[in-house]
Amino acid sequence: MALLESGKVLGRWSVVRFIDDGGNGEVWGVVDEDDQPAALKVLRDYRGDSVPYERFCREISAVQALGEHPGVLPILDVHLPDEPRRRDRAWYVMPLARPLAEVLEDGAVTDVVAAIASLAETLAELHERGIAHRDLKPGNLLWHDGGPVLGDFGLVHLPDAEALTESGRVPGSFGYIADELMVEPRSAEASPADVYALAKVLWKLLTPGALYPLQRELRADGGPATLARSLTVPHAEALDRILERATAPVQARLSMAELAADLRGWLALPAPAGFPEGVDVVLEAARRSMDVAVAQRDLAAVRERAVDGLRKSLIQRCADVVQAVRSLDPAGAQVGPLSIGGLHALIEQPVESGPPPGPPFHHGVRVTRSRGYADQDVLVVAFCLQVPEDGSGTITGVLLAGDEHTHDNLFRLTRPRRAEPGVEMEAAIEQTVAEAAEHLPEALTAFTARSAAS
Repeated sequence: MALLESGKVLGRWSVVRFIDDGGNGEVWGVVDEDDQPAALKVLRDYRGDSVPYERFCREISAVQALGEHPGVLPILDVHLPDEPRRRDRAWYVMPLARPLAEVLEDGAVTDVVAAIASLAETLAELHERGIAHRDLKPGNLLWHDGGPVLGDFGLVHLPDAEALTESGRVPGSFGYIADELMVEPRSAEASPADVYALAKVLWKLLTPGALYPLQRELRADGGPATLARSLTVPHAEALDRILERATAPVQARLSMAELAADLRGWLALPAPAGFPEGVDVVLEAARRSMDVAVAQRDLAAVRERAVDGLRKSLIQRCADVVQAVRSLDPAGAQVGPLSIGGLHALIEQPVESGPPPGPPFHHGVRVTRSRGYADQDVLVVAFCLQVPEDGSGTITGVLLAGDEHTHDNLFRLTRPRRAEPGVEMEAAIEQTVAEAAEHLPEALTAFTARSAAS
C-alpha cells in the first residue's frame, strides 16, 4: 500500500504523483504554493528508535551540513516529527532531478566519462572531510541544474559517527559492492569502497546492455567484460586500465582523487594521428608486394596443420600395439620418440628412388630387460612418419626383439608406404600399423624365448 496519495498536503507541499519506491521509503512528485515542482522522499519506518529512522536523520544532517555543495543534490525542506506515527512520517524535499543514466543514454562516451569524473571530484572532496556515500549506483546518481549530482545519502558514512550497519548486512547494491565490504561490512574502509562502486557505475553506463556489473574486479585483459571489446572510441584500452586499478584489491586501489585525475587525463588524450596524404596508395602497393610471401606462409601453415593431424593419427592408430608392449613393464617402458633408440638409420631407409624428404617423426614403445653386465634385451615396436614440404610422404614401421647391437635378434621392417598427405596417408598409416600388429606375436615370442635361454 502506498504511503501517500495524490492531493495530500505535507507542509507547503502538495503531492502530485508517485515517482519511485526505494528500500526504506517512497519518492513522490510534489509542488509548492508557487506550483514549483520538487521531489519528496517519505520514510516507510515510523519508529523513532529504529535504524532506518536514524539513517534518515543522518542523511538529512549530512546533506544539510554540506550546504549548496556543487555535485550534491540539496535538501529544500525537512519534516522530522518528535514522535513519528503512521499518519505523521518523516520526510524531506529535494529538487526534481532526472536520472543520470537517462540523460546520458544517447550521449557520447566522453560525455559519460566527463560526468563520472565530475562526480569523482565531488566525492574526493567529501572523502577529504571523512564523508563517504557507500551506496553509489546508477539509480542514486542524478542530473540537476546542468550537471551530475549525488543523491540518496541513506547509507552515508560520517567521521566519528556510530556504525549503523547491522551484523551480517552488507551495505550497497550487488555488482557495486567492493570485495572487502562483502568480507567485513562493519570494519572495511568506506572511501575505497566508493571508488570501486563509482568505477562499476562508469562500466555500467558504458555497457547499457548489461543488467548489472559482475561482482568482481574489472580487468583490462581483453576478456568479455572489457570496454575495448564494445567501444569504438580511441584509447578504450586505457579506460579499461583505469577501471582495473579502481576495482583492484583495496591495498592497490586508486583513491577517489586519483580516479578523478585519471578520468580527466583520459578525456585529454589526443586523438590518434592520421596518415599523411597519399599513404593509402603506398600502403596498397606494399600489400601487393606481400601477396606471394603471405600466400606461401599460409600454405605452409595449412600443410603443417595437416602434418600435425597425421602425427596425431599415427599415435592414435598404434595406441593398442604400444599399450600391449608397455604392459610388460608399465613403469619402465619408454613411449614416444625415445623408443627408437639407435634404429634411426634402419627405419629412415631409402624408399624407391631415394630417402624421402621431410623431417622424421618417430613414435613407438621400448621395453628393456637386463641380462647381466653390459648385456640387455630390448623389445621395440616403432614407426617413422616423414612428410615433405611438397609431394608424397612415407610411413615405415620396425619391430626388434633381442640385442640391438648384434645380429642375434629378431628384426622385422614393415613395407615402407608412400602416399599423398591426407586420406591416402591415413590409409597408409592404418596398413602399416596393421602389418606391425601381425608381426607382434612373433616378436613377443622371440623376446620371451631369450629370457628362458638366459
